[in-house]
Amino acid sequence: MLKDLTSHRFIFALILSLSLTLPASTQASGDPWLGVAVDALSFDELKQLDLDYGLRIDAVTPGSPAAEAGLKQGDLLLELDGRILYSVGRLQWLVHRHQPGDSITLLYRREGQNLSAEITLGAWQERYPPFPTHPYSTASYLGVRLQVMSTALRQHFGAPTDAGMLISEVIENSPAAEGGLKVGDVIIRMDRKTIHDMGDIRRVLNFFEPGDTIEVEVIREREHQTLKVTLGEARNHHGFPPPSPPSFMP
Repeated sequence: MLKDLTSHRFIFALILSLSLTLPASTQASGDPWLGVAVDALSFDELKQLDLDYGLRIDAVTPGSPAAEAGLKQGDLLLELDGRILYSVGRLQWLVHRHQPGDSITLLYRREGQNLSAEITLGAWQERYPPFPTHPYSTASYLGVRLQVMSTALRQHFGAPTDAGMLISEVIENSPAAEGGLKVGDVIIRMDRKTIHDMGDIRRVLNFFEPGDTIEVEVIREREHQTLKVTLGEARNHHGFPPPSPPSFMP
C-alpha cells in the first residue's frame, strides 16, 4: 500500500479494455467497463483532504455506467464494494473481478460529503465493438487493435495533437505482444513514418515484409519509448475497416 501511494503519480484510463490480464472465459463474455479516468493522490493531497486513501476522477466518459450513475470529474473514489481504493491498480483489479452486467457499489466523496452509487458495469465491446471485415489488406501483420484519439484522450495520455493512435487491445502471441507493445500505448512512429491515422499504419505494413524487424515509437505513461517488433505474416489476419471508424485491428 505504501509503495503504491509513494510511487510517481500516473494516470491510467479505465475506459480502456484490459482483457490481456483476464481468463479466456471472461474475455469471451466481454470486458467490464466503468468509464472513468482516475489519478492517484499524493500524501500531501490526502493530508489536505483529511483522507487515508482515495482516487480522484479526472474524466468521466459520456454515456458510460459511471456517467449514468452521476459520477463527476473531481469526485474522490474511496471504496468499491467495501474495499478501500488506495491505488489505480487496485481499482482496475476490483473492476475486472466482475462481469459486464454486474452491479457494484462505489463510495465516493463530493464537496466534503460521502456519497454512494450503485453502478451496473457495461461491456467495453458494446461501447466500441469490433468492426466488420473490409477489402483492405496488408503484406505484414502487427496484431493490435487501435483507436482514433479524441482531443481529451490526447491530453490524457500526453500524445501530440497531430499524431498517434491508441492501442486498445494487443492480440495474444502476436508480433506486437512479443515486441512488448501494451494496451494504453500510443503509437506515434513506425520505422521512420509518423503515424497520423489508419492509412499510415497500412502503408508501413505494406512496405515491409513478414519477418522484417521495425522500430515502433510509443508514448507509455507520458514517456517516449522505442520498441523493436518483428512483423508477422498477414495471412488469416486480413480485415481492415474503412478509415472512418474509431478503431481497427492491423
